[in-house]
Amino acid sequence: MIFKLKKSTKKEPIWLTVFCDLTTNLMLFFLLLYAFTRLSKEKQRQMYEALKYTGKKEKIIEQKAQSVLKKFAEEETASAFGRITKSKELKKFSSVEVSESQIRLVLNTPVLFDSGSAKLKPQTKVILDKIAKTLSMTNEKIIVEGHTDNIPIKSRKFHSNWELSARRAVNVINYFISRGIDANRFIAAGYGEYFPRASNTTPQGRAKNRRIEIVLLRKGGVE
Repeated sequence: MIFKLKKSTKKEPIWLTVFCDLTTNLMLFFLLLYAFTRLSKEKQRQMYEALKYTGKKEKIIEQKAQSVLKKFAEEETASAFGRITKSKELKKFSSVEVSESQIRLVLNTPVLFDSGSAKLKPQTKVILDKIAKTLSMTNEKIIVEGHTDNIPIKSRKFHSNWELSARRAVNVINYFISRGIDANRFIAAGYGEYFPRASNTTPQGRAKNRRIEIVLLRKGGVE
């Protein structure tokens, strides 16, 4: 008679597997601690810095990528404004100023409004559409400023140049909002005659002072 040994089919309890994994991990942890104590002070500092930023690399990379994209969008916006001011209808009545904190588009009043009026000229809406398209390239705050010369206004509708300049700024903003730009991005400002760009003693100077300035803030210039 031949006897065959039967293989044991009894399985080890699951807790034993977990316990073995835990003890192995603990052993590796203490080995790492021991190895760390054997390092020089400089090596310890380097390892600490590496561990400190572990898990943050993706966030840092993402922030850098967003910064690059934001800068690119701002540069494209400035270039687009430059192209707009060189167009036939705006060449004599507009300019662009770029600094680290803002991109400023200056539009003299004859382009947008009749004298003493805050109603946008119908033909200027094509120009404002181009500007709105450019402003939509970023998510930064936008200040729309209204300015006048120092000649007192004679109108039943507006009691001062302040009121006229403020209403013009608001009407420009309302048009941009109608073209899909978020209203939360805008700040309206009416300065009247108090921030002239040229002397009000000449007709040419007064013409330069009657203007709308569209200011795109960079790097979160206003909260």
